[in-house]
Amino acid sequence: MLALFGLILVAALIPVHGLIQLGSNTGRAWHQRVHIMRTIAAQWLPFVGLMIGAG
Repeated sequence: MLALFGLILVAALIPVHGLIQLGSNTGRAWHQRVHIMRTIAAQWLPFVGLMIGAG
């Protein structure tokens, strides 16, 4: 899929792929949310804010 994007959206390849992965991982996390260890997820929460701020 990345190769196809490279042919069509050369300038937007990385941002578009990032958005697709974000949606995919969010959906996966939503469906598996009962298995998320909240204590570990809470430790990573500040890094999520850093990633959003960097974007």
